[in-house]
Amino acid sequence: MPEDYDVPRLPASEWLSGFDERYLADYVVSGGSVVRFVSGDDAVVNSVRAGLERIARDRNYHFRFLDSGVPGPDGKPPQYHTISRLYGAVTEGVDWQGWAREQARRVLDDLGIRVPAGCDLGDIETIAAANGADRDTLIKQYTEQARRRVQDYAMTVEFRNAVTSLWADQLHPDTTTPGLGEVLTAWLSGRTMPPGGSSVLKRCQIYGRIGPTNARHYLVSFCEWTRRVGRSGVLLALDFRGYERVGGARTLAADALAAVKAAIEEGKSVREIEQIVAAMGSESSSVRHSKRAYEQMLSLLRRFIDEIDRFPSLALVVMASPRYFGPEAPRVRTYRDYNALQTRIGDEVRDRRRANPDAALVHLKGDLP
Repeated sequence: MPEDYDVPRLPASEWLSGFDERYLADYVVSGGSVVRFVSGDDAVVNSVRAGLERIARDRNYHFRFLDSGVPGPDGKPPQYHTISRLYGAVTEGVDWQGWAREQARRVLDDLGIRVPAGCDLGDIETIAAANGADRDTLIKQYTEQARRRVQDYAMTVEFRNAVTSLWADQLHPDTTTPGLGEVLTAWLSGRTMPPGGSSVLKRCQIYGRIGPTNARHYLVSFCEWTRRVGRSGVLLALDFRGYERVGGARTLAADALAAVKAAIEEGKSVREIEQIVAAMGSESSSVRHSKRAYEQMLSLLRRFIDEIDRFPSLALVVMASPRYFGPEAPRVRTYRDYNALQTRIGDEVRDRRRANPDAALVHLKGDLP
């Protein structure tokens, strides 16, 4: 924390336990949503991330940690500032087929249909015979029940069509190439579909892809969907620090030169100056986002704050460094760069000596192992 930015700081463990008790344990599970910003050094950020991941595991949340400072598979900075890329990152790793199988068994249970031990859900003939039911009648009843479960206008029509078709595919698997399950999994995840995927989607009455213009609506649908499949909600931890770094080789060189000059003037030893240069070199190799990407991320976060009620059972925690909320300085990014964000998280009435654990922005100090 900068010396001239003295604010009360809360122990990280105290904030985590309070956030869990007041929000994750009941409020978010019941459909509420929340956005919180926290600041801390590297150790604090790592502790908060680990704590949130542990809570998510214990409370059955879909958890995703998004690190803006780690390059993507293509070696470029992650594009979390683009809502469609953010949607893809949030849904990355989702076992859509596994979730569909879970729901398929629940639908069958509600219909009073018993699945014989060791029987695959796709073996509809064996399931029908074990229950004394007609195969076609069973498929019809199952499909109607599945559609009834997703007739919720909080989800987009095409998202509902996709998950319903994925459910149906569990009992009556598509044997064509590419398969229905493969195509729908790629589409729901916002990934590029295999060749021939468009024709498969049309059979499911899906005519578009998830992109920048509609990804926000699909993220709302996904949040609602996680509740439908038995999860408590979605818990996102965004490490914002990658967006704090100012890019440009000239800027970095000027900063390094200024740091060395200041060290010489202060009479630092050669070893100390070498450490400063090494630190600056390490900093230069870090992921850096352009000014435009940075501004887009600020705008995206502002929209999340304003529209958070649209996202059922979503908890978003944005983690930044203390310097980002410190005083303005040349060639340094701070949250004052975007007044609409500053007024939403920084201009709160607060005690000068005690930190408010429920504030939109909480400064943390380390106390976790």
